[in-house]
Amino acid sequence: MIDWICASTNMDAVEAYMLCSVCADLRISEIVDVPNWTVSLYFPKMVLR
Repeated sequence: MIDWICASTNMDAVEAYMLCSVCADLRISEIVDVPNWTVSLYFPKMVLR
């Protein structure tokens, strides 16, 4: 996500990290085995407008 934000805008990586820490939402998508979780990140595109 950081790479995508940096490529689509003129933000530095540090600014993209700060933006994700405020706007992004981490979600547990599935738990296959107890130590193996799939985590996804939701980022609303309207934040970049």
